Amino acid sequence: MEISLLELDQELSETKNELAQVRDRLNSITKQYHDTMQEYKKEYAIAYLEAKNEGRTNGECEMIAQKKTAELQARYKSMKEHEKNERKAVDSLIEKAELLRSLYSRAQKEEEQYYRKGK
Repeated sequence: MEISLLELDQELSETKNELAQVRDRLNSITKQYHDTMQEYKKEYAIAYLEAKNEGRTNGECEMIAQKKTAELQARYKSMKEHEKNERKAVDSLIEKAELLRSLYSRAQKEEEQYYRKGK
């Protein structure tokens, strides 16, 4: 199957557009991830210190803080995985774009050589 320079160019352009969209999504997810992480850490620290002020042991303080922040921790871990998956999508699109650029460059050189020989 042969692919023309125009088709390679169009595919590369579409891949670049998709990459831009995925990067924007990744930036948004990264911000949400960091916001969620900060909220979780803050609430954990507050819960831990409240328990400590009640005279609890370190182990008890940790258990109380974990119990009070379990939902935030689950959200934080979920956002972490979501960000990781978006990073993989970005990496995959970057690899695709690099491959398309390489193919385009090679096809362009071959086309130039073909026309030079023809003249």
